[in-house]
Parts: sequence; C-alpha cells; structure tokens
Amino acid sequence: MEFGYRIFDSYLINQIDLPLIQISVLRTCEADIQRVKILADLIRSAGKRFIIHPMDVNLSDTQKVVRERNLSQVKRFAELADLGLIIHDELLPDRQRLRGEWLENYRAGLAELEQICPVSIENARDSRNAPWFWQTLARQITFDIGHFESEGIDSLDLVNTLSPELIQKINFIHLHRSNGLKPNGLIDHWPLTPECRELKTLRKLAELKPDLKVILELDTAQDILESRRALRLESLL
Repeated sequence: MEFGYRIFDSYLINQIDLPLIQISVLRTCEADIQRVKILADLIRSAGKRFIIHPMDVNLSDTQKVVRERNLSQVKRFAELADLGLIIHDELLPDRQRLRGEWLENYRAGLAELEQICPVSIENARDSRNAPWFWQTLARQITFDIGHFESEGIDSLDLVNTLSPELIQKINFIHLHRSNGLKPNGLIDHWPLTPECRELKTLRKLAELKPDLKVILELDTAQDILESRRALRLESLL
C-alpha cells in the first residue's frame, strides 16, 4: 500500500512525510482551477504524486447549459491531474438511483473525462447503492470506508460480498473514522485509533488488493500523525 493525505490549500504540503497528496476541491469555479494549478506545481516541486478530487461535479444534470459548464470545468482539472481524478457517485433529485437521461448523462460525461485521465468513482452520495453504481459505471473505484460506516453499513461485511471484478477495480481508499457528530456537522473524518473498525476493513482490502493507494481524509497535521501512529501499531504502515 501507498499512503497519502488530503489538502485544500498549501498548508500541509511539506508538513507530512507521505508521498501521495489528494487535492480536494469544494467548488469548480475559475478561482479554484487556478488554485489547483498552483498546488499541483508546489506538489511536483516537493517530489510527490497527486490526485485531484473535485466534489461539485454533477455530470448527470439534465439542464444542458449547467451540465456542459460543469463538465468543461472538471475537464480542466483532468488536464492538470497527475494520477487522475476522483469524482463522486450521483443520485436523482428524489435521491433514487440514476436512470434514463440522468444515467446516460453521467456515463457520457465520465467517458469524456476518461479520454483525458483516469477517473475513480467514490461512494459519497449514495453508499447504500455503491456496488450497483460501480458495477454499472466504474472502471476504477475509490472505496470510502468512513462513508460506509457513517451510513450504518458494516464496511468489512460489504468487502466480503464484493465480486472479484469490483475488488480489482479499487485503486484508492479514503480512510477516516466514523465517531459521532463533529462541530462541522459531519460524523466521520475523525482520526483513526488502533483496532477501530475502519482499520479492520483496510487490512482485508489490502489482503485482496495489495497495491492500493490510501488517502487519509483528515483536516489537521495532528489528526494525520495520530492516524499514522494507529496504522503503525496495527502494522499497516
């Protein structure tokens, strides 16, 4: 396994001794595109590899103008990417599975992005239907352990039900702990602790797919270092 961490700005780039960085992007406006370009250059200068994770994508939008604007902006991230993009799964406005026009829009947008760089699809908006979404659309998968746990899904049990085909598609792991409400309203993205459920799932995934890239999706250097200690105590790092 190869380990890394996420950033939103340049603050942590040289503070953490891990070789992989995820540039997380909350929006897809022009200012964000320029910021990501600067961060990409800084990461290359630090001798590290990086993946870009735009969160506000909406490839399935049925409003053509909105969809084309979204796709145009995300393509610019794709052109800046090193190891590729991580994007989220999507839902219908009524929170049901994609179907019909929405499904075909997502499929078409994904195909355009994949012409530029590799694209890995993360369970984020609908973890309960993630296996269906991945089977239907994904060439590469980002398995977010904390998102499954925060939805009340036993992530280890889920891994044991995935087909060998889906296991082999997993290339990134998002690793953080589900542990109750945080001040920002989230119930996951807590630092890891020895013997936590999330590390048991990571161990199983590593047995099935040893070449995984693992991103610690945490907010502070302290949380990352605390999680790294837990990984070492469990002989996972």
